[in-house]
Amino acid sequence: MLSFYATRVAKFAETEEWGSGALVYMALEDETGLKGGQYWKGPRGVSLQGGTHSKDFKPIDMNPEALKEDNMTQLWELSLKLCNLEK
Repeated sequence: MLSFYATRVAKFAETEEWGSGALVYMALEDETGLKGGQYWKGPRGVSLQGGTHSKDFKPIDMNPEALKEDNMTQLWELSLKLCNLEK
């Protein structure tokens, strides 16, 4: 029900097919020029507008906050704690 609402009514999420297709595209497409530290994004609702990964799915820069060493360390430590793991 939430998936239907998010993709069809509120249109703030993409379909499952689009999301899985995005992973396949990034893994298999030679022309993506993938390099580490990239995030990818398409226009909102692109999966419902007939968009394609090769045309509408583009790499974007990471948020500068994500590149700060202190933030990385805090996130890692919190992740370990929430997963009940040790360093």
